Amino acid sequence: MPVNHVVVANPSADPMTVKSEFLARIYLLDSSISVLKGEGHVNHLNNILSTDISHITTGQRVNGLICDSNGRVSDVISCFELDNETLLLGISRNSIQTRDILTRGIPWNKELVLMDGDHALRHLKISGVDSEEMLNKIHPDIPPLAENKFCSIDDKIFSKSIHNGNIVIDIIVRSDDDSFNNMASVLGIDILGTQDWEVSRIRMGYPSHNEANSKLLPSDIGMGELVSLNKGCYPGQEIHARLDSRGSAKRRMSLIRSDSVILKGKHKVLDGSTINVTSSVETEDGCFAIAIAPIDLSQNITIDIAGAKSELYFYHDGF
Repeated sequence: MPVNHVVVANPSADPMTVKSEFLARIYLLDSSISVLKGEGHVNHLNNILSTDISHITTGQRVNGLICDSNGRVSDVISCFELDNETLLLGISRNSIQTRDILTRGIPWNKELVLMDGDHALRHLKISGVDSEEMLNKIHPDIPPLAENKFCSIDDKIFSKSIHNGNIVIDIIVRSDDDSFNNMASVLGIDILGTQDWEVSRIRMGYPSHNEANSKLLPSDIGMGELVSLNKGCYPGQEIHARLDSRGSAKRRMSLIRSDSVILKGKHKVLDGSTINVTSSVETEDGCFAIAIAPIDLSQNITIDIAGAKSELYFYHDGF
């Protein structure tokens, strides 16, 4: 079977149609939404997350990871600190395991409560180069959003983050409140679903349950910065410290674009390396996939994906 050249992207080159098509879109996500409350709830969270959130304050957002004892990522969490409680966004497919971890090890003399907000709240995302402009059209009264903060208007939460150079705005609304959707509809803006988000998140390198599944390390999925090596003990801390002492990461998450279907699983390349395709989606512009690739991948490699032209980008270089 013929093989295809996979070209490592030159940041100064035109990355096909990938970047130019990142116009703003709104997506309704099937996320896990929980609320943890009670005296000492922040300290309890800090003992679980790989990220130091001990100093989180009301109105602040902190992104973090839940890792297993082997240091592998089992969930990606965003923490929104409200008045004496923390709202947690996570990956829907990982919700049962994550909630089990969050309720485990609560001291007998502490009254912490974890509430399931999946049916009470909805999670939307806006992503694209003009995300903030779109949000301002829908909600002109929203002040400029700052990273690591959030604002609340009419029981809606708005927060901005940057992922691989892409602006992402999270919106959390009550399930019985259709006002945001109605305002978008008046402007002719569609609310897209999970399949459309799958295309967007793969193209920007945003992990899902395919990557946060207790098989990959934080650095493998481009989230090594969410590991705080100077905080106290948490699941996977010893592994992370050991890996840090040994030097740089060995693998990183990459984007592959092909005119042919890219199957999930391991693919051999001719320099002897192996890449692991974790997510793949077909679009009118071809097939896009997330691959975990060796960090020292050579410039002229080939990969067997049905003989079609393919290109590989390291997310932080290609975008």
